[in-house]
Amino acid sequence: MKKCIVLAAALLMTALAGCGAEAEISIPTDTPPAYEEFDWPKSEIAALIPRPESGIGHVDWEASYGFYIEVANTTQDDFEAYSSLCYDAGFNVDYRAGDDYFYASNPDGYDLSLYWEEGGVMSIRLDAPEEEEPESAAPAESAETPGEETVPETEPVSSEPAEGIRPEFKEAMDSYEAFFDEYIAFMKAYSESGNSLNMMDDYLSYMQKYVDMMGKLEALDDGSMSDEETLYYAEVMLRISQKLADAGL
Repeated sequence: MKKCIVLAAALLMTALAGCGAEAEISIPTDTPPAYEEFDWPKSEIAALIPRPESGIGHVDWEASYGFYIEVANTTQDDFEAYSSLCYDAGFNVDYRAGDDYFYASNPDGYDLSLYWEEGGVMSIRLDAPEEEEPESAAPAESAETPGEETVPETEPVSSEPAEGIRPEFKEAMDSYEAFFDEYIAFMKAYSESGNSLNMMDDYLSYMQKYVDMMGKLEALDDGSMSDEETLYYAEVMLRISQKLADAGL
């Protein structure tokens, strides 16, 4: 996990450096996915938002707790119309919207992120709320023989990584990606601003968010990740790198 944190920190600091001066970011490039007809997910969570008009795109990943899809052949007007449909579908809590982005939650805590890129590609990400772990019941008191000490039983510690994705790991990685979505929108506004000095407070706010974000990642540094977590980490970092490249950062 520590190597992953170092990579994440390097990516974030390189991107933030672009706010104060011109910076070159070296990002590995992969062959872009081939856009073709795709099937809209049949999961219950997919029914929370309308299906986009275009059926051409690429399903990056999907699961019962969410999905990430890139929809091609989507104009900016199509994007704005789809954002409005999602708003009407209930994703109107804490929403933020612009010409090429839309972030909102619904009353049940589901998070939706929409992002439109030059070239007519709209990315859709929907995530289920984090499940709260049930409180464990207090252990029953056992009778003790006078004069005897009860030695508590200890669970054997396994050095093998846990299977699946830990909720706290997913929350940290999702927050990390959401941070970059906000950062890209901020940098676009920064580049278009006639007086960037007035945005210095916002820049300092992003630096504080950086500190908080790295704290979350470091809290997960237990020395190991499951195969599923390693794959999810790679997916998040690839999407972030692609978004930065598309934004010219």
